[in-house]
Order: sequence, then C-alpha cells, then structure tokens
Amino acid sequence: PPLVMDAARPSRLLFGTYRLYETTNGGNTWAAISGDLSKGSGAISAIGVAPGDVRTTYVGTSDGNVRVTTDGGASWRTATGLPNRYVEDFAVDPGDARTAWVAFAGFGTGHV
Repeated sequence: PPLVMDAARPSRLLFGTYRLYETTNGGNTWAAISGDLSKGSGAISAIGVAPGDVRTTYVGTSDGNVRVTTDGGASWRTATGLPNRYVEDFAVDPGDARTAWVAFAGFGTGHV
C-alpha cells in the first residue's frame, strides 16, 4: 500500500488501504480521513498530494476509481470520464491544485 509524505508539511504522512489514513505526529497516532474510496472491491494504489494546497489530495485505486478532496478529507468527489483501470501514480500541478495528471496501467490505449 502507498505511504506518502506531504512535502509541504513533512510531519504529515498518508497511508492507503481501501480508505485513507493520516498522521501529523510522526506516526504516533493515525486517523481515517475517508470511507471506502474504491468501487467496493479495490484498494488505494496511488496518492497525490497537492504541493500548493495542503487540503487537496488525490487518490487512485486498484479498481479504477479516482477521488479528490479539497477540504482535507471531509468530503470526496469522484472523477468521471477516466479509464476503468488500475491507477499507477499522480502528478499534481504545484501552481494549481485543481490540476492533476494520473497514470493508468494497461495496454492498447492512453495511460495519462
């Protein structure tokens, strides 16, 4: 499972299972900041933290779900119109947290 450090706040780590967990105290305590972010049968496979906005985080799952929060995990929005494939990684624009590129696994079609 992915474990990602927030570059803007190095004391913040994010860990993904089927939900997203966060620690802000070096791993002493962890809290779930989401419910199930998969489509019901997957696990988080990629986490993208917005470098310019500490409240925005992107999550991709092994069953093809891409979700984003802009309020630190209080609510999550599902991205639409994307391939239904394993999510490999994110690159979030450092100047605009609303822009992210996502890489998908698979053959025969576009992957970004």
